[in-house]
Amino acid sequence: DPATKVVNPQSLVTTTATTVTVSAIQGAPGANPTPPAVPNDAGGTFYIPLAYVRIPPNFGPNSTVAGSDLADVAPVARIARSVGASTLRPADVHFDPAGAMLTPARFGDWASTGARPPIALPASMVGGDSVVLALSLIDPATDRGWLPDGAVLDHSVDWRGRLFRIHYQVRNTTAAFVWARATAPWPVMPSSNHGNAQTQQLTGLDIGQSIFDDSALYGGFTGGIVFVATNASIPLLAQGSRIAIYVDPQTGAMRLALAGVPGALVFLWIDATAPFQNA
Repeated sequence: DPATKVVNPQSLVTTTATTVTVSAIQGAPGANPTPPAVPNDAGGTFYIPLAYVRIPPNFGPNSTVAGSDLADVAPVARIARSVGASTLRPADVHFDPAGAMLTPARFGDWASTGARPPIALPASMVGGDSVVLALSLIDPATDRGWLPDGAVLDHSVDWRGRLFRIHYQVRNTTAAFVWARATAPWPVMPSSNHGNAQTQQLTGLDIGQSIFDDSALYGGFTGGIVFVATNASIPLLAQGSRIAIYVDPQTGAMRLALAGVPGALVFLWIDATAPFQNA
């Protein structure tokens, strides 16, 4: 009590019980149907859209909803930037039905053809994972860091259904990883591209994905390609060699597809989006 300065025990409610109901609002069937409108909030009831679902002709009780028949628009509450958090997410133009991308005409095309608007990215694709990866692919006979073709590089998370941004640096055999504590560590890797004449170096940026299996472009493995390098793209690699990092579609592990002896050190900084769940 501010007046008497007497402290009295008080009962405080620290939790709340909120009734949550998941239901479907049916649109009007037709050759070019329009999405149903979300009801207006009223009387303490709040409506949160989760997804639009296309119901194809002859859909019945035993039918299965295909991933391509879902358009995820579920909002995700992100950690506030005021606490120093940083999150990755698609721009809302990709999932906001009131925006410029998901127009009624595009929804109508999706309903009649079964092809979801190609611009659509799910609202729940928030967050991501980042890893750093070092590969020593100089000589399989003497290199204690050598990894064989098919080796698992990371299985800490499921890497399927993601988009990737890769910063990479490749150096020839005269370099050493900066953390290796070699007797003569210079020149080291990674390091700024300062043009040191003692070693050849190439630094670059690439984009990859694990939503679609595009491994047929190279052969020898199956999965979405995160990063690939050959002598044509990175002249420091030996002729006929290839380094490919891909995501195993069966396990979600990140794996190495290796051909030949590249004769180089490779450092990669890999940033991945959250999974695209309804591919």
